[in-house]
Amino acid sequence: MLHKGCKTSRVKKLDFNDVAEVYDLGRALPQVDGFSEWRLRLVEHFGGLSGQCLLDLGSGTGLFSAAIAEWFETRVVGVEPSSKMREVAAKTRKRGGIVYVGGRGEQIPLEDASCAAAWLSHVLHHLTDLARCAMELRRVVREGQPVVIRNILPGRTGGITLFHYFPGARQVVESSSPSLEAACSAFTKAGFELHSLQSVRQITAPDMRVFLKRVRVRADSSLAPLDDDQFAKGLRALIHDAKSDAGTAPIVDSMDMLVFH
Repeated sequence: MLHKGCKTSRVKKLDFNDVAEVYDLGRALPQVDGFSEWRLRLVEHFGGLSGQCLLDLGSGTGLFSAAIAEWFETRVVGVEPSSKMREVAAKTRKRGGIVYVGGRGEQIPLEDASCAAAWLSHVLHHLTDLARCAMELRRVVREGQPVVIRNILPGRTGGITLFHYFPGARQVVESSSPSLEAACSAFTKAGFELHSLQSVRQITAPDMRVFLKRVRVRADSSLAPLDDDQFAKGLRALIHDAKSDAGTAPIVDSMDMLVFH
């Protein structure tokens, strides 16, 4: 189904091989302030895993693989389908204890019970079979251990600054991302129990001017289906606000953190 306002010829998915080299320019969080709240929230789930293996499913350019390995002294296997994203990760975030391998959530290339936990950041909406992915996570994550999901869930998009400027991007998320109910159903059928759902406030960019530069890269998958007119309209509004006094304030967004055991 087409999203309202999207021209048929422009409706498309983001090709991560095409944007791999510039992905961090468009999506990486500020190294200190942007990560601080996530580090605090993850202590409960990953804090006792020193020396153990953690799965970063949909690891992209290795942003969280490297951070989690450093924060909690874990070994990390980053599973990522895009070969170009893996190349960037291996080049820019190569360190002992981290390996990046090709694979998909529906067929994770790891042995049974080989991971002490799993982390998924902005992955749910890219899966072709959520139920199959949940079963695969149940297979590779050890009994009783956590699967932590960072995502934007439909019906919970009000705290995302990007969507204030690009309402069409909000429609993409609302119509194509798995709902909270769908995620819970898939994971409980796979043998997990819902542990918690929290809203996490993160600093996405230090100010509006930096945010504008990131948006221009168009590395967010929710922007890919928008036609050029929609994207240009959002940019004009962003440029206007970036020049105002409000443009000096940090961009703070609210993301969902869904945890299953």
